[in-house]
Amino acid sequence: MTTLTPTATTPTPATEGIKRPFLERVVSIDGRAGRLEFLIAGVAYSVAVFSSLVLFVVADVDTAENPAVLFAAWGLAMLPYLAASVRRLHDIGRSGWFLLLGVLPIFSAVLLMVLLLQRGDRHANEFGPARS
Repeated sequence: MTTLTPTATTPTPATEGIKRPFLERVVSIDGRAGRLEFLIAGVAYSVAVFSSLVLFVVADVDTAENPAVLFAAWGLAMLPYLAASVRRLHDIGRSGWFLLLGVLPIFSAVLLMVLLLQRGDRHANEFGPARS
């Protein structure tokens, strides 16, 4: 009598991404990210940009004289959002290079948002195992 062994891999738990150290995950473009993780990264980026603007107004810093500091802060805040966007594209089976569609005129930006907000692949793809 032969014993059947399952050939499919067991699904990874939803907390699999949390096991990795936070800072390593924030800027990593490897693996996959769900819609919620992408949404959280977008909200965090928006909060960072808004709070830096408020800080500059409260501190009465003239951004015309010192724009490099403001742009550096926004650039640093954008890195986790860009990394989450690349991982989100990986979740739907697309390359991170699709993110460059955002620099084209409005139609391409709308197409990119549709791609980023669609449901991820339910099965393993070239970027990693299926998320549960």
